[in-house]
Amino acid sequence: MPTLLNLFAIAILLNIWLTGASSLATLFNIPEKASERILMTTLVFIFYFAAKKISTSTISFFDILDSQKQYSLTKYSNITIGVLSIAMLIKIWIAGDSNFSTYFGLLSAGLAIALQDVVASLAGWVYLISVKPFSIGERIKIGNHSGDVADIRTFHFSLQELADSQDAQQPTGRIIHIPNREIFRMPVANFHAGFDFIWHEIPILITFESNWKKAEEILDKILEQTVGKQNQTAEYQIKRASRSLRMYFSHLQSKVWISVVESGVLITLRFLCNPREKREISSKLWRAILDQFGSRQDIDFAYPTQRYYHNQIEGKKEARAQIFNTTNTNRDIEQFIKNKDKEHIE
Repeated sequence: MPTLLNLFAIAILLNIWLTGASSLATLFNIPEKASERILMTTLVFIFYFAAKKISTSTISFFDILDSQKQYSLTKYSNITIGVLSIAMLIKIWIAGDSNFSTYFGLLSAGLAIALQDVVASLAGWVYLISVKPFSIGERIKIGNHSGDVADIRTFHFSLQELADSQDAQQPTGRIIHIPNREIFRMPVANFHAGFDFIWHEIPILITFESNWKKAEEILDKILEQTVGKQNQTAEYQIKRASRSLRMYFSHLQSKVWISVVESGVLITLRFLCNPREKREISSKLWRAILDQFGSRQDIDFAYPTQRYYHNQIEGKKEARAQIFNTTNTNRDIEQFIKNKDKEHIE
């Protein structure tokens, strides 16, 4: 149906153009100069529709191009044809008048006030295609919205929305349309600017009684086996990006950090990963960690629990509270401590 409508519109335009300026002026009682402009405008519209059709058909003919390249070529060719058509219309209707400056000034002022959001979005589009803070296919975050850039149009750009989670960040299936003017009002984070990696951290909490040194050794080995090769790729990309951006990192190697919190020993894995692969890499790491920790008796995960701690029984030998031998209970405690110490020695 749309194709038939386009053909019908082209047929009408051709009929008007072939009728001639003199016939059009006689039929509708229009000045000859205006008739000439109408006919030239008709020719511009014919050019616009025909050029778009030929361009799309030509690009689709080349099957060797992948879908992404075909989309980009079609997009830029349509923009070029549209700009040329607008320029020709301005030349036909406005540029020839002697009072062009006054008319254009008043028109621009009125449009700027009445359509300030539209004008701001149009300026944002010019900014996007000239400065290119992000491109189609890149992952960005603008305001509270995160997603992969799916399209950039004259008045808005579209994102494939990502789930609002720092760990998951998987597509929700929804498309968000954001006016181009928002790039002037909200900060934009580009996950692919400079290089295609981001820092990611996984916290792991183990009990105070666990062998944290052995846990650190195991985690360091797991990190090297899982993400070791990505460090070399990231280092190359950062060196390449440092030619145009001021970027510096003291080290790019994966790292295991140790800290103490109130409920155990916190071991944090810090490593570089591609934003699109963050969940997959996290899953691989956790599978290896669960396998390794599950096979050891001296490492255990910490989780919220309630525990009763008896310093005279469980505390270090030289740091226990003083025992007063005044009751049978204290003698029982002393005997229990001696038995515990004997078990440790054995």
